[in-house]
Amino acid sequence: AGPAAGADVNVSVVALLSPSPSNTTNTLPSSVLSVPKGQDYYVEVWASDVGTTNTGLTSVYTDVAFTPSSAASVQSINHGGIFTVFASGTVISGGIDELGGSSLTGAGVEPQWARVATIRMRADTAGTISFSLAASATGVAALGRGLIPWPQVSLGNVTFEQVQCP
Repeated sequence: AGPAAGADVNVSVVALLSPSPSNTTNTLPSSVLSVPKGQDYYVEVWASDVGTTNTGLTSVYTDVAFTPSSAASVQSINHGGIFTVFASGTVISGGIDELGGSSLTGAGVEPQWARVATIRMRADTAGTISFSLAASATGVAALGRGLIPWPQVSLGNVTFEQVQCP
């Protein structure tokens, strides 16, 4: 999905059966429609500097929520190879607080997306699950431009089914 009107930064989330092979891409991977109950899957957070001035992102931190909170459990968090300075993400009930990290160089200049983190999840119950991104305390910053105000950051979400298999 594209950024909201007037957005300077687009942060998106996708659900996959296996992690993406690269930390950067020009096309976001397509989210799965379903995963089997009891199986591990991967939720990836991606960011792109999409405004009129594109210098690249130096910090991306977002809160991640999943509902219902009992439907899945966080198995691990991997920060990949870009946002590895001050990498963070505290698992809380139904989400992850301050998921992200910083980079010494700008990354994710449109049309490129930079992967912020990969979360390995376990489908604990069958049913619909939704992942959504929310403003964090730390925020998003761009090279030479500093902190980007939250109203200029478009935050994504994804919904899919965790299915009971015979």
